[in-house]
Amino acid sequence: TGLLGYGIYRSDNGGGAWGETNIGIFTASRVNAIAPAPSDDQTLYVSTSEPYPALLRTRNLGADWDLLVKDV
Repeated sequence: TGLLGYGIYRSDNGGGAWGETNIGIFTASRVNAIAPAPSDDQTLYVSTSEPYPALLRTRNLGADWDLLVKDV
């Protein structure tokens, strides 16, 4: 899940506990949207608006993120 201004969090136990999964994401990013890849259940895309508008991708359910597009 993404929290407005607080990055991205992940739960491995159905929501019983949550932890930050922001490796590769700007600190305290404002997350606008999270979308799964239709052909791969491990890949997610995230758009952020602050501190920089960006599009990021994870291929391992949020363990780490790759910057795809950054608009400065």
